[in-house]
Amino acid sequence: GELGRAAAAETGHAAPAASVPALAEAPGAISYTALTAHRRCVYRFYAQRVLGLPEQEPPPGSAAERPGAVVEPGGLDARVRGVVVHALLEELDLAAPAAPRPDRIRALAQAESAAADEHDVEAVQRLVAAFSASPTGRRLAAARRVRREHEIAFELRPGAGPLLVGVIDALGVEDDGTWLVVDFKTDRLEDPGAHLEPLVERDYGIQRRLYALAALRAGAPCVEVVHLYLQDAHRAPSATFTAADEPALTAELERLAGPLARGEYPLTEDPHVELCGTCPARGNLCPYPPELTDRPRSAPPQDG
Repeated sequence: GELGRAAAAETGHAAPAASVPALAEAPGAISYTALTAHRRCVYRFYAQRVLGLPEQEPPPGSAAERPGAVVEPGGLDARVRGVVVHALLEELDLAAPAAPRPDRIRALAQAESAAADEHDVEAVQRLVAAFSASPTGRRLAAARRVRREHEIAFELRPGAGPLLVGVIDALGVEDDGTWLVVDFKTDRLEDPGAHLEPLVERDYGIQRRLYALAALRAGAPCVEVVHLYLQDAHRAPSATFTAADEPALTAELERLAGPLARGEYPLTEDPHVELCGTCPARGNLCPYPPELTDRPRSAPPQDG
Protein backbone atom coordinates (compact mmCIF):
# COMPACT_ATOMS: atom_id res chain seq x y z
CA GLY A 1 0.00 0.00 0.00
CA GLU A 2 0.92 3.67 -0.04
CA LEU A 3 2.36 3.56 3.47
CA GLY A 4 4.58 0.64 2.54
CA ARG A 5 5.89 2.35 -0.59
CA ALA A 6 6.63 5.46 1.44
CA ALA A 7 8.83 3.49 3.82
CA ALA A 8 11.26 2.83 0.98
CA ALA A 9 12.97 6.21 1.43
CA GLU A 10 16.54 5.92 2.66
CA THR A 11 17.47 6.61 6.28
CA GLY A 12 18.69 10.13 6.91
CA HIS A 13 16.95 11.75 3.97
CA ALA A 14 13.89 13.83 4.58
CA ALA A 15 10.92 13.09 2.35
CA PRO A 16 9.16 15.95 0.60
CA ALA A 17 6.33 17.42 2.60
CA ALA A 18 3.02 15.81 1.70
CA SER A 19 0.07 17.70 0.31
CA VAL A 20 -2.06 17.43 3.41
CA PRO A 21 -4.90 19.78 2.37
CA ALA A 22 -5.55 17.73 -0.78
CA LEU A 23 -6.45 14.65 1.24
CA ALA A 24 -8.07 16.53 4.08
CA GLU A 25 -10.47 18.13 1.61
CA ALA A 26 -11.34 14.89 -0.17
CA PRO A 27 -15.08 14.14 -0.03
CA GLY A 28 -15.83 12.08 3.07
CA ALA A 29 -12.26 12.24 4.42
CA ILE A 30 -11.94 12.16 8.20
CA SER A 31 -8.66 13.12 9.88
CA TYR A 32 -7.51 12.04 13.31
CA THR A 33 -7.74 15.71 14.30
CA ALA A 34 -11.41 15.79 13.33
CA LEU A 35 -12.08 12.53 15.16
CA THR A 36 -10.39 13.86 18.29
CA ALA A 37 -12.20 17.20 18.16
CA HIS A 38 -15.51 15.44 17.60
CA ARG A 39 -14.89 13.07 20.51
CA ARG A 40 -13.90 15.87 22.91
CA CYS A 41 -17.03 17.91 22.25
CA VAL A 42 -19.06 17.47 19.11
CA TYR A 43 -21.08 20.58 19.95
CA ARG A 44 -17.89 22.64 19.68
CA PHE A 45 -17.03 20.69 16.53
CA TYR A 46 -20.40 21.71 15.09
CA ALA A 47 -19.98 25.35 16.04
CA GLN A 48 -16.49 25.61 14.53
CA ARG A 49 -16.40 23.20 11.62
CA VAL A 50 -20.02 23.16 10.48
CA LEU A 51 -21.26 26.65 11.32
CA GLY A 52 -17.82 28.18 10.77
CA LEU A 53 -17.93 30.34 13.89
CA PRO A 54 -14.61 31.88 15.02
CA GLU A 55 -12.94 31.05 18.31
CA GLN A 56 -13.34 33.57 21.11
CA GLU A 57 -10.92 34.85 23.71
CA PRO A 58 -10.71 32.61 26.81
CA PRO A 59 -11.86 33.88 30.21
CA PRO A 60 -9.40 36.44 31.64
CA GLY A 61 -6.78 34.82 33.85
CA SER A 62 -7.90 31.29 32.96
CA ALA A 63 -5.67 28.32 32.25
CA ALA A 64 -7.08 27.99 28.74
CA GLU A 65 -4.44 27.79 26.05
CA ARG A 66 -4.26 26.49 22.53
CA PRO A 67 -2.49 23.19 21.85
CA GLY A 68 1.16 24.04 21.30
CA ALA A 69 4.74 23.90 22.29
CA VAL A 70 6.88 24.15 25.36
CA VAL A 71 6.51 27.64 26.77
CA GLU A 72 9.81 29.51 26.96
CA PRO A 73 10.69 33.18 27.24
CA GLY A 74 10.82 34.66 23.77
CA GLY A 75 8.80 36.08 20.93
CA LEU A 76 7.37 32.94 19.33
CA ASP A 77 3.97 31.69 20.32
CA ALA A 78 3.40 28.01 21.01
CA ARG A 79 2.00 27.15 17.60
CA VAL A 80 4.83 28.74 15.63
CA ARG A 81 7.49 27.15 17.80
CA GLY A 82 5.91 23.77 17.16
CA VAL A 83 5.85 24.37 13.40
CA VAL A 84 9.52 25.39 13.42
CA VAL A 85 10.62 22.36 15.45
CA HIS A 86 8.71 19.94 13.22
CA ALA A 87 10.25 21.48 10.10
CA LEU A 88 13.75 21.17 11.54
CA LEU A 89 13.20 17.54 12.51
CA GLU A 90 12.01 16.83 8.99
CA GLU A 91 15.27 18.29 7.64
CA LEU A 92 17.56 16.72 10.22
CA ASP A 93 20.28 14.36 8.99
CA LEU A 94 19.62 11.36 11.22
CA ALA A 95 23.02 9.83 10.50
CA ALA A 96 24.89 12.95 11.60
CA PRO A 97 22.54 15.23 13.54
CA ALA A 98 23.72 18.78 14.09
CA ALA A 99 22.25 21.75 15.91
CA PRO A 100 20.04 23.82 13.61
CA ARG A 101 21.58 27.12 12.59
CA PRO A 102 20.09 30.26 14.14
CA ASP A 103 19.52 31.79 10.71
CA ARG A 104 17.52 28.71 9.64
CA ILE A 105 15.37 28.90 12.77
CA ARG A 106 14.70 32.58 12.17
CA ALA A 107 13.83 31.93 8.52
CA LEU A 108 11.31 29.26 9.43
CA ALA A 109 9.76 31.57 12.00
CA GLN A 110 9.63 34.38 9.47
CA ALA A 111 7.77 32.07 7.07
CA GLU A 112 5.07 31.95 9.77
CA SER A 113 5.07 35.76 10.01
CA ALA A 114 6.91 35.65 13.33
CA ALA A 115 10.30 36.72 14.66
CA ALA A 116 12.53 34.39 16.68
CA ASP A 117 14.71 36.06 19.31
CA GLU A 118 17.72 34.60 21.10
CA HIS A 119 15.58 32.78 23.67
CA ASP A 120 13.50 31.19 20.90
CA VAL A 121 16.58 30.01 19.03
CA GLU A 122 18.01 28.39 22.16
CA ALA A 123 14.69 26.76 23.05
CA VAL A 124 14.28 25.29 19.56
CA GLN A 125 17.87 24.03 19.53
CA ARG A 126 17.29 22.29 22.88
CA LEU A 127 14.22 20.49 21.58
CA VAL A 128 15.98 19.29 18.42
CA ALA A 129 19.00 18.18 20.46
CA ALA A 130 16.70 16.30 22.82
CA PHE A 131 15.36 14.29 19.90
CA SER A 132 18.84 13.49 18.57
CA ALA A 133 20.05 12.28 21.98
CA SER A 134 16.93 10.25 22.75
CA PRO A 135 16.60 6.46 22.42
CA THR A 136 13.81 7.02 19.90
CA GLY A 137 16.04 9.28 17.81
CA ARG A 138 18.76 6.65 17.83
CA ARG A 139 16.27 3.97 16.78
CA LEU A 140 15.18 6.03 13.79
CA ALA A 141 18.81 6.69 12.86
CA ALA A 142 19.49 2.93 12.90
CA ALA A 143 16.35 1.95 10.98
CA ARG A 144 16.69 0.35 7.56
CA ARG A 145 14.32 2.84 5.95
CA VAL A 146 12.82 6.11 7.16
CA ARG A 147 10.09 8.36 5.88
CA ARG A 148 9.20 11.71 7.42
CA GLU A 149 6.06 13.85 7.16
CA HIS A 150 4.31 10.97 5.45
CA GLU A 151 0.69 11.38 4.44
CA ILE A 152 -1.60 8.39 4.96
CA ALA A 153 -5.05 7.58 3.65
CA PHE A 154 -7.07 4.38 3.90
CA GLU A 155 -10.68 3.27 4.01
CA LEU A 156 -11.80 2.11 7.41
CA ARG A 157 -13.93 -0.54 5.74
CA PRO A 158 -12.35 -1.29 2.35
CA GLY A 159 -14.84 -0.42 -0.35
CA ALA A 160 -17.27 1.14 2.11
CA GLY A 161 -15.32 3.92 3.83
CA PRO A 162 -15.03 6.30 5.47
CA LEU A 163 -11.65 7.54 4.28
CA LEU A 164 -9.29 8.18 7.21
CA VAL A 165 -6.36 10.52 6.65
CA GLY A 166 -3.38 11.82 8.60
CA VAL A 167 0.32 12.67 8.54
CA ILE A 168 2.98 10.64 10.34
CA ASP A 169 5.94 12.67 11.61
CA ALA A 170 8.44 9.82 11.20
CA LEU A 171 8.15 6.20 10.09
CA GLY A 172 11.09 3.79 10.33
CA VAL A 173 11.34 0.12 9.37
CA GLU A 174 13.67 -1.60 11.80
CA ASP A 175 15.89 -4.63 11.24
CA ASP A 176 13.44 -7.01 12.94
CA GLY A 177 10.62 -5.81 10.68
CA THR A 178 8.94 -3.55 13.25
CA TRP A 179 7.43 -0.40 11.83
CA LEU A 180 8.33 2.42 14.22
CA VAL A 181 5.83 5.28 14.00
CA VAL A 182 6.91 8.41 15.87
CA ASP A 183 4.85 11.49 16.62
CA PHE A 184 6.83 14.49 17.88
CA LYS A 185 5.19 16.44 20.68
CA THR A 186 6.30 19.94 21.68
CA ASP A 187 3.47 20.21 24.22
CA ARG A 188 4.32 21.76 27.55
CA LEU A 189 4.26 19.17 30.32
CA GLU A 190 2.49 20.67 33.31
CA ASP A 191 4.07 18.07 35.62
CA PRO A 192 7.34 16.81 34.08
CA GLY A 193 7.54 14.01 36.65
CA ALA A 194 4.07 12.61 35.98
CA HIS A 195 3.42 9.36 34.14
CA LEU A 196 3.13 10.12 30.43
CA GLU A 197 1.09 7.11 29.31
CA PRO A 198 -2.24 8.37 30.77
CA LEU A 199 -1.58 11.74 29.11
CA VAL A 200 -0.99 10.13 25.72
CA GLU A 201 -4.04 7.92 26.01
CA ARG A 202 -6.21 10.89 26.98
CA ASP A 203 -4.96 13.33 24.35
CA TYR A 204 -3.66 11.13 21.53
CA GLY A 205 -5.31 7.72 21.92
CA ILE A 206 -7.25 8.11 18.68
CA GLN A 207 -4.14 9.16 16.79
CA ARG A 208 -2.26 6.16 18.17
CA ARG A 209 -4.92 3.74 16.96
CA LEU A 210 -5.37 5.35 13.56
CA TYR A 211 -1.63 5.25 12.85
CA ALA A 212 -1.38 1.65 14.02
CA LEU A 213 -4.25 0.53 11.81
CA ALA A 214 -2.81 2.39 8.81
CA ALA A 215 0.52 0.58 9.22
CA LEU A 216 -1.09 -2.82 9.71
CA ARG A 217 -3.28 -2.32 6.64
CA ALA A 218 -0.13 -1.48 4.66
CA GLY A 219 1.46 -4.79 5.63
CA ALA A 220 3.42 -4.11 8.82
CA PRO A 221 3.92 -7.35 10.78
CA CYS A 222 4.30 -5.30 13.95
CA VAL A 223 3.92 -1.57 14.55
CA GLU A 224 5.06 0.45 17.54
CA VAL A 225 3.56 3.91 17.90
CA VAL A 226 5.69 6.29 19.99
CA HIS A 227 4.66 9.71 21.23
CA LEU A 228 7.88 11.59 21.85
CA TYR A 229 7.54 14.59 24.15
CA LEU A 230 10.68 16.57 23.39
CA GLN A 231 10.59 18.20 26.80
CA ASP A 232 11.26 14.74 28.24
CA ALA A 233 12.53 12.76 25.27
CA HIS A 234 14.10 9.92 27.25
CA ARG A 235 10.66 8.75 28.37
CA ALA A 236 8.70 7.83 25.27
CA PRO A 237 5.25 6.30 25.82
CA SER A 238 4.56 3.67 23.20
CA ALA A 239 2.05 1.00 22.24
CA THR A 240 2.71 -2.05 20.07
CA PHE A 241 0.19 -3.67 17.74
CA THR A 242 0.15 -6.76 15.51
CA ALA A 243 -2.27 -8.19 12.94
CA ALA A 244 -4.26 -9.73 15.78
CA ASP A 245 -5.21 -6.21 16.90
CA GLU A 246 -6.59 -5.10 13.53
CA PRO A 247 -10.26 -6.15 14.11
CA ALA A 248 -10.40 -4.37 17.48
CA LEU A 249 -8.76 -1.24 16.08
CA THR A 250 -11.20 -1.19 13.17
CA ALA A 251 -14.19 -1.63 15.47
CA GLU A 252 -13.06 1.13 17.83
CA LEU A 253 -12.41 3.62 15.05
CA GLU A 254 -15.77 2.75 13.52
CA ARG A 255 -17.43 3.50 16.84
CA LEU A 256 -15.70 6.89 16.97
CA ALA A 257 -16.23 7.78 13.32
CA GLY A 258 -19.88 6.69 13.23
CA PRO A 259 -21.41 9.71 15.03
CA LEU A 260 -19.30 12.10 12.95
CA ALA A 261 -20.41 10.42 9.72
CA ARG A 262 -24.05 10.55 10.88
CA GLY A 263 -23.87 14.24 11.80
CA GLU A 264 -24.53 13.81 15.52
CA TYR A 265 -23.48 16.72 17.76
CA PRO A 266 -24.17 16.09 21.46
CA LEU A 267 -22.48 18.06 24.25
CA THR A 268 -19.31 16.92 25.98
CA GLU A 269 -19.80 15.25 29.35
CA ASP A 270 -16.64 16.90 30.71
CA PRO A 271 -16.61 20.65 30.10
CA HIS A 272 -13.48 22.50 31.25
CA VAL A 273 -11.65 25.67 30.38
CA GLU A 274 -8.98 24.10 28.16
CA LEU A 275 -11.71 22.66 25.94
CA CYS A 276 -14.35 25.36 26.30
CA GLY A 277 -12.32 28.54 26.88
CA THR A 278 -12.05 29.49 23.20
CA CYS A 279 -15.18 27.68 21.99
CA PRO A 280 -17.39 29.82 19.74
CA ALA A 281 -20.48 28.50 21.55
CA ARG A 282 -19.33 29.34 25.11
CA GLY A 283 -21.62 31.78 26.85
CA ASN A 284 -24.26 31.89 24.11
CA LEU A 285 -25.16 28.71 22.17
CA CYS A 286 -23.77 26.31 24.77
CA PRO A 287 -26.18 25.42 27.61
CA TYR A 288 -23.34 24.79 30.09
CA PRO A 289 -22.92 27.63 32.64
CA PRO A 290 -19.56 29.42 33.17
CA GLU A 291 -18.84 27.51 36.38
CA LEU A 292 -18.52 24.38 34.24
CA THR A 293 -16.97 25.75 31.04
CA ASP A 294 -14.43 27.85 32.98
CA ARG A 295 -13.33 25.22 35.51
CA PRO A 296 -9.85 23.63 35.37
CA ARG A 297 -9.31 20.40 33.51
CA SER A 298 -9.04 17.32 35.69
CA ALA A 299 -5.74 15.47 35.58
CA PRO A 300 -5.60 12.12 33.76
CA PRO A 301 -5.53 9.05 35.99
CA GLN A 302 -2.04 7.92 36.91
CA ASP A 303 -0.62 4.48 36.37
CA GLY A 304 -0.58 2.43 39.54
